[in-house]
Amino acid sequence: MQTYYMLGRYPSGAVKQISALRTEECARIIEGLEGQIILMDALLGQYDLAFVTKFSDNVAAFKASLALMKVTGVNFITMPAIPVSEMDQLAVEI
Repeated sequence: MQTYYMLGRYPSGAVKQISALRTEECARIIEGLEGQIILMDALLGQYDLAFVTKFSDNVAAFKASLALMKVTGVNFITMPAIPVSEMDQLAVEI
């Protein structure tokens, strides 16, 4: 499973819908696409939400990102990640 960071920003209309039920719905969407949730945090600053998730591939992560945007109205940026130790090894190889 690949790690993905999902950063979300609330448009003004989506802020009115914040609730524990909507958070549960987000979890159901991710898990329904065979994803795993590592953490879900609220942020101060440029982004309002940060999810760390795991998906089988980019297609599953893309589907989750679109589904979350469609259902919640929150705009997500989804990025694949690798451990820094793997990046260090890649740097040695090139």
